[in-house]
Amino acid sequence: MKNIKKRLAILNPTFSEYERGAKLNNLELINFMLNEDDDFSVNLKEIEANIDDFDSLFICNPNNPNGKVKNIEELLEIIIKNDKLLIVDETFMEFVHGEENYSLIKYVEKYNNIFIIKAVTKFFGMPGLRLGYGVTSNKKLINDIYTYKEPWTVNSFADTLSNYIFNDKEYIKSSKEYYLKERSYMISELRKIENMHVYDTDTNFILIELKDIRADELKLKLFKESNILIRNASNFIGLGEKHIRIAIKSHEENQLILKELNKLLGE
Repeated sequence: MKNIKKRLAILNPTFSEYERGAKLNNLELINFMLNEDDDFSVNLKEIEANIDDFDSLFICNPNNPNGKVKNIEELLEIIIKNDKLLIVDETFMEFVHGEENYSLIKYVEKYNNIFIIKAVTKFFGMPGLRLGYGVTSNKKLINDIYTYKEPWTVNSFADTLSNYIFNDKEYIKSSKEYYLKERSYMISELRKIENMHVYDTDTNFILIELKDIRADELKLKLFKESNILIRNASNFIGLGEKHIRIAIKSHEENQLILKELNKLLGE
């Protein structure tokens, strides 16, 4: 983050490393809040009204922790019109059905004030590979990144595998089909359980707001009694002590967590 200007706006709740990275590099932070009551939508009027208060804007699309994808072309228009930098984390975009309708990759060559963050760790299930990359047509920004980055930032395993994983069309197709089907199943079954609110998602995780138990209490119970680990999402800016996030995994594992949640919350 050393290579971007000093005033950074972040749309919350979102991945906390944006804020941490900004603070480590002494950037001035401006926090905007997504509208939880409207699928965590972006308040474009608020951003436009405060456009002179920041130089760059971070947005996660699909967003983490709620997993909902947004069409952010209107936001892009505001950024372009005001000559700001839009930084978009699209690391979960591959899970989205019809991702080409939402990804801003198609605008990168046309506009040089877009920087898109991508990774193979999520969709391809390779967190240990540590392969992420950025996409932009802004040559100055690229040169600035090279000024600060470590000399060896891609390991040889990641370098080799990158020549193959993006060409595995069968894996990509079957994975998209699986998550589309399993998402629908999980959302439907979770909404049958009382004492929780289940948010819509387009990715491989689901945000839930509990009603009668705190997130830390449920996390501990599931771990001790069922050997299941969930994400306590209460530390996301804008979320509360009753928010949790669960992953969509194999069908058998999904059935297991549904069974245990029913046992703890459904009766």
